[in-house]
Amino acid sequence: MVEVRKKMFGKTVLLEAALLLCLAVLIHPAMAGSGCGTNWLGSDSNDQDFWVSKNQNSDVSGANEKAPESSTTKPQITDLVPDTASPQAPGSTIVWRAEATAPQMDQVRYKFLLRGPSTEGAMIDQTGWTSNNTWVWETGADDVGQNEVEVRIKYGQNLETDGFDASKKVTFTIEEAGSERKTEDAEEEQVEVIDPNPHPPSRTGTFSQNKPRIAPDERPRAYPSANKVNMSMPDPTPKPLVSEEETGEAPVDTYVPVEETEPPVQNIAGKWSVQLQGSAGYLDLILIQSGSMIMGSGNLVDGQNKIPVTVSGSVSGDEVSLQVKTVVREFGNQIDKSYEMDLEISDGSLTGSYEGYDGDNLSRKGVATAVKTG
Repeated sequence: MVEVRKKMFGKTVLLEAALLLCLAVLIHPAMAGSGCGTNWLGSDSNDQDFWVSKNQNSDVSGANEKAPESSTTKPQITDLVPDTASPQAPGSTIVWRAEATAPQMDQVRYKFLLRGPSTEGAMIDQTGWTSNNTWVWETGADDVGQNEVEVRIKYGQNLETDGFDASKKVTFTIEEAGSERKTEDAEEEQVEVIDPNPHPPSRTGTFSQNKPRIAPDERPRAYPSANKVNMSMPDPTPKPLVSEEETGEAPVDTYVPVEETEPPVQNIAGKWSVQLQGSAGYLDLILIQSGSMIMGSGNLVDGQNKIPVTVSGSVSGDEVSLQVKTVVREFGNQIDKSYEMDLEISDGSLTGSYEGYDGDNLSRKGVATAVKTG
């Protein structure tokens, strides 16, 4: 009996010890690894916070990806300008130049169109698709009136199609010489006929429609005096010189300067091919002349390359001075060349010397010979 009680007492002590150990674990969780039972989540020495997305099983690949942007930039027309201002008389030669921007300017194609009296109001193609950004418009009597010039460009994928990427239009007027003066005269005549004469007869006299017209700066002016009496200008009619016998004094010599006549200005407008000695290339130019002033455009042909150029200069007698510069563009041609030529007209051709520059540096010089091709 005593032995049975001892066994029961021992089990009771062991049970109480186990209960106390479990209670200590509840109070101190850090003892969970060595206390009663095992941590079913594993060791807590490297525990990390974690979360579970409600969309963790859904297919969200690419949900936040942006659609790829297009890498092609469409070209734009920045300007379309003539070399002379509107209006001009029929028979004038007008050079139109288009300026455009594109990643690769050598792939841009241009087409110039015209709408006006000569096309009966329809927009008609004048050049077809070309790499040249200039068009020479030879006007005529059929172009008198308001005209509209349009340039279209295409680039990239449109090079193989009939479509285009951008266009620009500019209006230009061709009118007969003196038409503006006639209109102003007609308006002035109409005002004089309709309006009554507000001035006293002493100043204006009687109005006559057939009275010769006098320019405003040649009309006599009246200067009122203090008593407001009109005073006429002195008679401008030349008076005969008084002889020495009548006055007893020697007459005063009068010097009349003789005007020097300049030689007539020769016309060199047209198409010219200029050969440059010591250079592998040549210049293909279109010259336009207004009096003694020269302007134009063309290309510097160097092998398979054609670089656009502009021309300016002057003519004096048989001497011609020309300055030719390449057209440097931000997204296209970056070749900066220029030529200065002093030429002389002889038997329909131009011969003289030239100096070639790369930027501001003199790079070559020699003989230049120009032959008219059209």
